[in-house]
Amino acid sequence: PASLKLDIQRWQHQRILDADGTLQFQFADETPLKDADIRLRVSDLGPAYKTYVSPFLIEQNLDSLQTAGKVTGDIQWRNGGLDGFKAALTAVHIDDSKGRFGIYDANGRIEWGKTATAPTEISWVGGHIYKLDVGKSRLKARIAGADAHLLNPLALPLAGGAVRVNEFAVYGLGGEQPRLRFDGQVDNVDLAQVTRSFGWPEFGGRLSGRLPTLEYIDDRLTLQGVLEAQAFDGNMQVENLRLEQPFGLLPRLYADIHMRSLDLEQVTRVYEFGRIEGRLDVDVTGLELVNWQPIAFDAHLSTPSNKALKEREVISQSALTVLGFGGVRRRISQRAVDNIANIGGSGAAGAVSRTFLRFFDDFAYNRIGWRCRLENGVCSMGGLYPKNGGYVLVEGRLLPRIEIIGYQSKVDWATLVDRIRAVQDSDGPVIE
Repeated sequence: PASLKLDIQRWQHQRILDADGTLQFQFADETPLKDADIRLRVSDLGPAYKTYVSPFLIEQNLDSLQTAGKVTGDIQWRNGGLDGFKAALTAVHIDDSKGRFGIYDANGRIEWGKTATAPTEISWVGGHIYKLDVGKSRLKARIAGADAHLLNPLALPLAGGAVRVNEFAVYGLGGEQPRLRFDGQVDNVDLAQVTRSFGWPEFGGRLSGRLPTLEYIDDRLTLQGVLEAQAFDGNMQVENLRLEQPFGLLPRLYADIHMRSLDLEQVTRVYEFGRIEGRLDVDVTGLELVNWQPIAFDAHLSTPSNKALKEREVISQSALTVLGFGGVRRRISQRAVDNIANIGGSGAAGAVSRTFLRFFDDFAYNRIGWRCRLENGVCSMGGLYPKNGGYVLVEGRLLPRIEIIGYQSKVDWATLVDRIRAVQDSDGPVIE
């Protein structure tokens, strides 16, 4: 059969790419290029990416990367197919113009082969995942055939804490159903930074917990199990978590979130909402985010019963005896009363500071409850129970007794978010 061998001493294209090597053609074969050894040198990754790579990534939504840095590499082609490659990275910068990810000042080497290869090792100074900044880190892995796995644990500094990947392996890369093996944890991540970076109402506190198994199939990342974590001296569980098209134009996230026995004093101190003492349960079911903005959920916030707190070992029998009916100390400040009234649209905002109640720093309460069901951009609100054409948000106890009733049953979601932000930014009620 006809064959041809080319020895390339140097090939240069538009001062972007330098190459040399050998190419062996076998024209009788279905794939004419039989064997090749090519050495590449890219002095500026920016124009090289736009010229040689971007046109082939349009369908993968990766055609709009901003790139810079230097790359040298070797490509091995054997028996009509890619057999392996090596690439050395120097000061490489990659940033997605759609804001989905980025990596800055990456250095190291990438190696892949059909059989066992030398390790891939890359370090970087910083980067981001969506709007969350990622700090300095180093990755060491082995990539061979359709499989890849970490050789050392990976720590990603994130939002004042870290996401630690103790084990990560993927099998069947490029196939229809790749399989994942994963073991990791979240350490002390600042929830305020996370919520603020996505433009959500700020939710403070620290998040720590173990990450269960992840599965990635058909551009869908699914959590196989329950994510358990701790925040505000309480417990958090995230169930039914899945992320569709994580790097697409409109990523969708679904989850059910349950938080138990949050310390309200810690929560309100972080938000500067006005002091509330006690415990709080939160359930957010049917949560759906599109491009990281909520479009649907059913949220319930309520005071847990003393029996539930005792079962969770938050309070003891002796504490119940000493504290009596309240079980856990439940007090609410003047500022918190006015802020809850603002959010519920009760029309009673500032009422405390205009009555004799202004002489009291705080008040005893029995229960707090609020519900928001978000559909089609509208939040349908409720409270503990209906009363006087509205719903009770705060049920008072002892004298002087207060009660907060909300009257707005439906409110535009954007308006409600603005109210919550205004509450966080306010200086509290003025008492004269």
